[in-house]
Amino acid sequence: MLNQSGGGANSSAGAARWARLRDSGVAILAWLGIIFVFFWLIGHIIRALLLVAIAALLAYALSPVVDWLGRRLPRWLAVTIVYVAALAVLGGLGFLIVSTAAAQLSSLSHAIPQVLRGGGPSFISDFLNRFGVSAAQLNDARQLPGSPTSCSTPCSPS
Repeated sequence: MLNQSGGGANSSAGAARWARLRDSGVAILAWLGIIFVFFWLIGHIIRALLLVAIAALLAYALSPVVDWLGRRLPRWLAVTIVYVAALAVLGGLGFLIVSTAAAQLSSLSHAIPQVLRGGGPSFISDFLNRFGVSAAQLNDARQLPGSPTSCSTPCSPS
C-alpha cells in the first residue's frame, strides 16, 4: 500500500514548486509584454515629445532676451521680434551650410574624373604610398578590365 501522508507531502511540495516556476515564467512574459508595449508607445509618440523638448529648450534659451525687450516693448511684440530674429539667424545658418555643401559637392563632382584618371597625385595615391603601393601598381590597377578608367564606353563583363 501507498503511504498517503508521505506521498501527499511530496506531491504538494512538487505542486508548489511547479506553481512557483509557472508563476515566474508568466511574470517574465508579462514584464516582457509591458516593456514591449512601453517601447511601442514611446516609438509612436517620440516625435511629439521631441518637438515639445525642442520648443521648451528654445523658449528657455530665448526667455532672457524676451524679458529684456519686454521691459521696453509690449510682451507680445518682444516675443514676436525675438522669434523672428531667431528664425532669421537659423535660416541664415542653414543657407550658409547648404550653399557651402553645394559648392563642395560641385567641386567634388568636378574632381572625381581627374582622380579616377590619375591626373596627378591624389590623396588616395598618397595614402596608398604610405602602405607600399607604388604608382606603377596603381596604373596597373587602373588598366584592369572593369575598372572605371579602363573603358571609354560602358564596360561589359567579358
